[in-house]
Amino acid sequence: MGTVFTCNHPTQVRKLILLAPALLRDHFASYLDLEPVSIPTVIIHGTEDDVVPLKPVRELAEKTFSNLKYIVVEDGHRLHKAFEELNWKEILE
Repeated sequence: MGTVFTCNHPTQVRKLILLAPALLRDHFASYLDLEPVSIPTVIIHGTEDDVVPLKPVRELAEKTFSNLKYIVVEDGHRLHKAFEELNWKEILE
């Protein structure tokens, strides 16, 4: 939902932070032909994610967001292990 809102209203978003985003879902498909969004975007995605595949999501994110920081962590979809270890102060700045 945050991604769709940002694509529709980029001037109303200061920064977008996505955790293991399902960017390949049907409701996001209509945004694939838009110009890249320049909003600072951080994506955190686990290498062991068995719900959302990392590689295709990363490829799509790199096309969708021109100001992207993609953080790959050793964790599953829920990011239980990585959540405590991430530098949230830096991510939220």
